[in-house]
Amino acid sequence: MVSDRARVSIQAAFIFAQQKSLFKMSTFVKISASMENTPEQEKKPSRGDSIKPYVKYSGMAFQMIGAMVLAALAGRWLDGYTGTEKPWFTIVLLLVAVVGTMVLTILSINKK
Repeated sequence: MVSDRARVSIQAAFIFAQQKSLFKMSTFVKISASMENTPEQEKKPSRGDSIKPYVKYSGMAFQMIGAMVLAALAGRWLDGYTGTEKPWFTIVLLLVAVVGTMVLTILSINKK
């Protein structure tokens, strides 16, 4: 956006030129429209926008680790409770946790 001081000086120049009939109104409109969208004055992405993906993906990593730890603990408890000789519940729950978190990760990445 053009600063207020620059806008006032442009308007004063236009009024002076209009009195002297040097410019037409369409010329002023084109000039002022081109000045509003200069590359220097366009909004730059804030630092918070560039950090956001890192926070999102690190959160997904902690979610995956947490799901696998909970699945392992629940599987070990179920194996102990049922008295199975081999850790079938632990294996099955870990596989379900890995597949589930991978599906959620893929959906989250494609959601962008």
